[in-house]
Amino acid sequence: MNFSAIGIIETILALLLLIFVHETGHLLVAKLFRVQVNEFMLGMGPKITSFKRGETEYAFRALPIGGACVLEGEDEDSDNPRAFTNKPARVRALVLAAGSLMNFALAIVVLAMVIFFTYIPQMQASFVEGLLFFFRSFGYAVEYAATLMRMMVEVLGQLVTRKIGMDGVTGPIGMASAFSETAEMGPGYLWQLVALISLNLGIVNLLPFPALDGGRLIFLVIRKITGKRVTNQVEGMFHLVGIMLLFAFMIFITFQDVGRFIVHKE
Repeated sequence: MNFSAIGIIETILALLLLIFVHETGHLLVAKLFRVQVNEFMLGMGPKITSFKRGETEYAFRALPIGGACVLEGEDEDSDNPRAFTNKPARVRALVLAAGSLMNFALAIVVLAMVIFFTYIPQMQASFVEGLLFFFRSFGYAVEYAATLMRMMVEVLGQLVTRKIGMDGVTGPIGMASAFSETAEMGPGYLWQLVALISLNLGIVNLLPFPALDGGRLIFLVIRKITGKRVTNQVEGMFHLVGIMLLFAFMIFITFQDVGRFIVHKE
């Protein structure tokens, strides 16, 4: 593993950007459909600073490892007509899916910019031709992103079926190493890595696992079918267990990364 101060800083900034984009997706769609948003937080742990605008508190916390868009009645019953739980199923589904959709959109924009600024200097193009290539870059980016997503889904499937092991899975430490190595290759490669991680974040959040957006979407379907047999409290317990398992998985991956680093140093 290769580490540098610039790589660590770039990792933190990339994580903050991707988390911000993801949670902003939830925020914008929630506000659009008048779902009450109690807090929008970037980071986890102790609060560094915050301000309140309207009903929503916007907070920046110390650890750049997550974030949240806290909705009224997300995991509990509420008499508030603007609570998440009291909104139609289609609205709740849109709010839940919006985070991953924003990550996909960011990846496409980043890839389009990389394609455009990589090839436009090599083209003797007029203003009109350059403008047309600018728009074509988005088409190329969509195709490239779709290919990357198919590959990611295949790898996830192989992980689930144990066709491949956990050795290829990395966490924040592995990301810092990747950013350190990619920074030496140039900004184009660095932004491609950001796009790759953004796509990965979007896909992972749609997995049908409790606490993830995909898990909440699955519960939305289950509760639509079963009615009130699955209460907010029951669903909340599943998501709490899911969060604990995700933290345990993150700790395991971090120790795995540390082990790789120690072996590499030796």
